Amino acid sequence: AVVSKQWYQRRVRDNDLYKLDILNNTWSKVIAREGIPPTPRSRVAMTKHGHHVFVTGGCNMSRGHIRHVAVEHNDVHVYDLVENVWYSAGNLLQKRYTHGCVCLGGEGDTVRLVLVGGLGTMCNMAVNIELCTLTRDIDNRYRVSDSVLFPNTDTRMFHTQIKLDDHRVFLFGGRTMTELGDDPSVPIVRQDASILTFSPDYSSLQISSVPMSNSHHSINNNN
Repeated sequence: AVVSKQWYQRRVRDNDLYKLDILNNTWSKVIAREGIPPTPRSRVAMTKHGHHVFVTGGCNMSRGHIRHVAVEHNDVHVYDLVENVWYSAGNLLQKRYTHGCVCLGGEGDTVRLVLVGGLGTMCNMAVNIELCTLTRDIDNRYRVSDSVLFPNTDTRMFHTQIKLDDHRVFLFGGRTMTELGDDPSVPIVRQDASILTFSPDYSSLQISSVPMSNSHHSINNNN
């Protein structure tokens, strides 16, 4: 397991990477033998494919700045668990943080990252879904080779996002705003779920709601 350390209360961001030994229940700091990690930031989205960890987006703020003054990121960084190295893989089309990211896998030397929602520039909701394709180069390192934006009618942030198969992504919960530009400090809690389904060639995307029983909503409301 891998986690990025974040200090919210002091509003100080760092770029330390820690790993959890599940068998021994111990944490240890990762000291890479080569490469430069992402700049200090928080609210990134991370996902893993094979022995590669992909870190996307995030934001940072200087000490003393209010929440709405943020520097958003659209870069992609990779940590190789076997080689113990960091490297930059390129940039996304959309700057975003508090988003979700999952890897759909790919064919041979190609992987696909699906980035959903979150906040973008000026704390506005990122109203798109990005499908980012990365391909191994001659040095056997992943690089962004293509990226496509799809319209998103299901905007969320701080949500749970998991892969169902190589063409479907499950979204649940999180927060949203009633309309673009609303104050993100007063979000609306989501209790619903959706499924993103990509076409076989990944050229189109369908978003469908997942029916939720009344009992499920009742349980959540009482909690």
